[in-house]
Amino acid sequence: MLRGGGRLAATVALAIIVIFVLLAMSADDPAAALGSLLSGPFTSSFRTGQWLSDSANLMLSGAAVAMVFRAGQFSLGAEGQILVGALAAGAAVLHLPSFPGVFVVGLTLGALAGFLFGLVPGLMKAYGGSDEIVSTLMLNYVATYGFALLINRYLQPASAGYPVSDFFDPAAFLPSLRIGQLTIGLALPFAIGCCVAVWYLINWTKTGFEMGAVGASVPFAQATGMRVRRSVWLSMALSGLIAGLAGAVIAEGSTHRLIVGLSANIGFDGILVALLTANRPLLIPLAAVAYGYIRTGGDIAQLSSGIPREVITTLQGFLILAVTARAPLAWIRHRAGRRRPAHGGPVIPGPAPLRAAASSQRTGS
Repeated sequence: MLRGGGRLAATVALAIIVIFVLLAMSADDPAAALGSLLSGPFTSSFRTGQWLSDSANLMLSGAAVAMVFRAGQFSLGAEGQILVGALAAGAAVLHLPSFPGVFVVGLTLGALAGFLFGLVPGLMKAYGGSDEIVSTLMLNYVATYGFALLINRYLQPASAGYPVSDFFDPAAFLPSLRIGQLTIGLALPFAIGCCVAVWYLINWTKTGFEMGAVGASVPFAQATGMRVRRSVWLSMALSGLIAGLAGAVIAEGSTHRLIVGLSANIGFDGILVALLTANRPLLIPLAAVAYGYIRTGGDIAQLSSGIPREVITTLQGFLILAVTARAPLAWIRHRAGRRRPAHGGPVIPGPAPLRAAASSQRTGS
């Protein structure tokens, strides 16, 4: 344990040295730049709110990715699904009459659009045998350019010089709570609740158990009569639903209009958040808050110190590597070893009663 802690401390120290060297090469005052990176989110209530809002979006994106990863599918489609969800929500609230609670309609339609957009590669994989990495990656391009095209053709005001819609009616804004000078959007508790719901679905429902079993071993799932194809397309569609919901939350809670670049790569960063937690939904809020802190601090350091964006991205990568280099990997290996059956069969995720039943079916007892 002491040796592992020493290695982690050495890795963190090395990362800090590398970070300082990079800052020294790109900033006039490396110490001030590092201070902005580490303390930036707390320098004002606005920046703290920005950090928490960014973290909420990362939670939803991470939960979407964890859902499909637990079923053994490697989807890269969250980024496109976020844009589709934002587009559906934004188009709806721009054309609907204003009334209290209209933002709920936008959230619902955003989730539905994400579900359908995730269903497409899910059906392609389940019934056509297509590679989900290729299909979801290509659909991101469809969503990105389709998003810009539809805004430019149908939603962009005549006075706007770039693809952007009108601002939504205030009734379509996601509600927020003001505590002193700090404003906390409804997105944060909503995202935490979504992570809890994904955890419950994965660990305490038959559907979630089947998804986990398919992810652990397709031959085992087929031998026990599980609906493998259904688990494949449903996991990808539910992942799309959560990602589409994230897009609606970003549009209604952050930008308050549709604009190109709305997602800010939240979909791809959600992959990192999910991997940092080994696809454990209850840990996603912690990882999202930590990574959101690094993102916000990096943006502030870029603005205050004039550091190029590429350097900030490199610094974020070093910080994440430093934190995850040793301890989490050892913990994951330890947990995996504890859950692996003695007879060497596949690990069966899910509630203990379901795991016991699955083991009995496999051994014939």
